[in-house]
Order: sequence, then C-alpha cells, then structure tokens
Amino acid sequence: MKLDGFGWYLDGEAEAFTMPEWKRQIVDYLKEHGTVSPKDLAEKCNMNINTAQQNLRRLLKEGLIEKSGFGTYTLKQ
Repeated sequence: MKLDGFGWYLDGEAEAFTMPEWKRQIVDYLKEHGTVSPKDLAEKCNMNINTAQQNLRRLLKEGLIEKSGFGTYTLKQ
C-alpha cells in the first residue's frame, strides 16, 4: 500500500499482498527461472524436499502452476 495526497491505495495486485510467504517464494522463483523441479526448489529456496513437493502439488491443484514436463513445473499462462 502507498499513501498519496488523497489516501491509501494498493500498489500492485491484491493477491501479492495476501499471498503466504511460501507461495510468493515459489511464484517469484518461477517468474525468474521459468521452470522448477521439486529438488531445485528445495535447494534454491531452502526447503525440505517433501515440503517443496507438497507446495508444488498445492499450487498445481489451485491452478497457479502447471506441469511442463516430467517432474517440472511452470507458471500457468
């Protein structure tokens, strides 16, 4: 949120402000790198491999990401 001469307003998409940290971390990684495997996500984002797999499945179920190949994921277009 930012303050201008008339009051407060959202600076960006509302979802970005309400997104849990783990979800924002994965989305930001995918925006920067394009695709990710659970192993790479665990290493790059300092997560347990099981946590990385579970979080990717959650995002897949929500429709935020999609499978891009065997064991890799990308942001849904």
